[in-house]
Amino acid sequence: MQAASWLEHYDEGMPATLGPYPERTLLDYLDEAASERPDGPALLFKGHTVTHGELQRLSDAFAAALAALGVAKGDRVALLLPNCPQFLICELGAWKAGAVVVPLNPIYTEPELAGGLARTGAETIVVLTPFYGRVKAVQPRTALRRVVATNIKEYLPPLLRVLFTLARERKGGHRVRLEVGDLWLPDLLGRHRETPRRDGRAGPGDQGQGRDDHGQLEARPSSGCVDEVTMQHAVLPSRARYAQPPVPGILPGRGARHNPPDRLLSPPDDGQRQPSALNRYQVSWPA
Repeated sequence: MQAASWLEHYDEGMPATLGPYPERTLLDYLDEAASERPDGPALLFKGHTVTHGELQRLSDAFAAALAALGVAKGDRVALLLPNCPQFLICELGAWKAGAVVVPLNPIYTEPELAGGLARTGAETIVVLTPFYGRVKAVQPRTALRRVVATNIKEYLPPLLRVLFTLARERKGGHRVRLEVGDLWLPDLLGRHRETPRRDGRAGPGDQGQGRDDHGQLEARPSSGCVDEVTMQHAVLPSRARYAQPPVPGILPGRGARHNPPDRLLSPPDDGQRQPSALNRYQVSWPA
């Protein structure tokens, strides 16, 4: 068989493939981390740490909340969120409930947002409070039935949360009053924190979402319309592997000092602080 033509353009030392690829999903990796390193840092956000155990429990609670709201396997759950812990909590929780995640760009205009929601058929959305009004404006043109709002300050360290509340929350449009029927994410998580874990997932040994099930449906604006890109659960760990530099002997989260986090979350407006954060937390490589 003739070698693929693009291989000749690879840098020296770059393998033609990273196979064999793991017969696992990202939920399997979370299960393993929560079991082996429950107190280890999974996410760092503005100085606040979310451990693997907390991420497991919070995403379990969100999965239970979705099930209680009537979200079934294969339903679309949209996320209109920036880089923040809520995104990972809701993404993992939606997968645990068997739902398909639809990540939407927070900078979408109303027509782009309405198009993405209408094309994907999402009936549930989790939205950061500054974008809540935009969602409500387009909701009548979509299939949205459930709107869950979350405030960026929910996972800030205590002092920063107080300062944010006093100085930036109202000015930045983060303080909103929800319409009747809409829900707050912290209320849902608190209500279902003790709900027994229910397995809405399917897969080998019932331990993960089926590798061939659709895990993510990306809606991207292109040439005035919205394109859909569907990814199976089996693809997501493989994408992560291709994002890693091929450095022998270094594995994700194990090649740096101070027990580094799996994810360092930095909002887009934090560009000037990112270099110092990467150095402080000794991140092996940014993604």
